[in-house]
Amino acid sequence: QQYSEIELVQPHRYFGAVATPIFGEGGEGVLLTLHDLTRIRQVDTTRRQFVSNVSHELRSPIASIQAMTETLEGGALNEPVAAREFVGRIHAEIKRMSNIVDELLQLSRLESGEVSLESKPFDLNGLLKEIELEFRTSAQSKNIGITSMLFEALPEVYGEREKIRQVLVNLVDNALKFTEKDGSLQLSSIYADGNVRVEVSDTGIGIAKEDQDHIFERFYRVDSSRKFPGTGLGLSIAKHIVQAHGGDIGVSSTEGEGSRFHFFIPIPDKFN
Repeated sequence: QQYSEIELVQPHRYFGAVATPIFGEGGEGVLLTLHDLTRIRQVDTTRRQFVSNVSHELRSPIASIQAMTETLEGGALNEPVAAREFVGRIHAEIKRMSNIVDELLQLSRLESGEVSLESKPFDLNGLLKEIELEFRTSAQSKNIGITSMLFEALPEVYGEREKIRQVLVNLVDNALKFTEKDGSLQLSSIYADGNVRVEVSDTGIGIAKEDQDHIFERFYRVDSSRKFPGTGLGLSIAKHIVQAHGGDIGVSSTEGEGSRFHFFIPIPDKFN
């Protein structure tokens, strides 16, 4: 018996092949058994990328804390102004690591299905207005106009309000980060075919087409986002929250023109 693995290019798939000799009165032959290993290989690749990304994200603050601690031990501790500055920066790096760990734990619970939603009917338009008001000051500081276009007769949605709020905060915060001065941002609600569609659109820098299929992956960050603080987990968490509500999330974008993130929340029959 012989075993070998085969990789196909188009479509990209992996197979394990087992060749077993057969002997009988009618002659000899070979029984070839193929096992589809594609899913296993994909999971293994994702796991390795995940470990690599976590290590990369934690290495930077750890190295920074180590360098500042050594500087303090080397004499900066006796210089009050420098010491306060270093301690403040150490606190900031510790907070950054804490945020990474907290978001990793949240993502792990969402992916494993451990999180049970405390679903109740709530006013989504009211939540959108609340988010608009919350970010208005930040938008005005960049001279960015923030508006909302809401479906007037929108029915109540059924879900966990705070988790949907987390999705919206992430999308609006990202939109403000990547929208230049004098740009605009809009929150919208649409109701059709028993679904509520929420959109967050901006006139920002946009997302390259090759990145759009990956931005909801853990730790995936496009080159233009690396100058901004963040863990690279926000959109992945948003995706899992929306999916936990039975909906879906996506993006359409053109570089240099802006992005439109959208997600759907199904409305149960009894709320239609």
